[in-house]
Amino acid sequence: MKFFRNSRKQFLSDNKFSKYLIYAIGEIILVVIGILIAVQVNDWNEQRKVARISKTYLQKMILELETTKTRMEILSYNNANVYSYDYPALDEAVMNCDSLLELSYSGITEVDLPFIVSTQYFSGLSNLNIQQDVFEQAKTNGHLNSIGSDELISAIKTFNSRCKRETIYNQLNNASSLDAMKKIEDGLGKLLLDYQMDSLNFSIENYKWLLNKNSKEYMDMQIGIYNAGISQYFNMEKMMEMYALSDSLISMIKLELGYTQN
Repeated sequence: MKFFRNSRKQFLSDNKFSKYLIYAIGEIILVVIGILIAVQVNDWNEQRKVARISKTYLQKMILELETTKTRMEILSYNNANVYSYDYPALDEAVMNCDSLLELSYSGITEVDLPFIVSTQYFSGLSNLNIQQDVFEQAKTNGHLNSIGSDELISAIKTFNSRCKRETIYNQLNNASSLDAMKKIEDGLGKLLLDYQMDSLNFSIENYKWLLNKNSKEYMDMQIGIYNAGISQYFNMEKMMEMYALSDSLISMIKLELGYTQN
């Protein structure tokens, strides 16, 4: 800079204005180039920071989605036998409801009693409870719209909206299951409770309605079991859809991160 200042004084003292003008323009250009380089370096550092933050969010999102897949599979099928809340998985509950409903229309006899009292028809209230903590954190911190490509961001937002919608359907289906349970309380519900509490003194003779298709308790049982089967089936279908959507989003995120697909 001292050299430039000395040169500027020399040009002015020698009255070489045209040369000074060229020098001044050159000096301005150098300053502008310096500023542009500084801005570029700053932008590059900022991009690296955003990329590092986005990678962290996406890696955490994969873990959440894997958790969602595991939960959906356990509640729906429980193939690994890790469901330990004394309720069957949804597919088993639906199958049991179908079996009892078919049996009720063919006519229940005393021979069918062991099946009826040993079978579970409700899977409990199978709530979705899909984790969305990473999405909410990225949204709150203003990182959601820079988390990846436009296609990936759109897919993540669509998944979040789908989770909210399916949660509403899930709640409605659970409410329908509760109504179904109430429908059979006085008939099948009481029979199952009595057998559970005192199986040694249990007698089918105390439940004449079970052998009478036209009794109120019998018809309530058919309606309740049908509604329970349908609502649980819908829940299972929705959970499998969320499983597939989670798996698809995981693949998109891994592609964004440059992971090798298996």
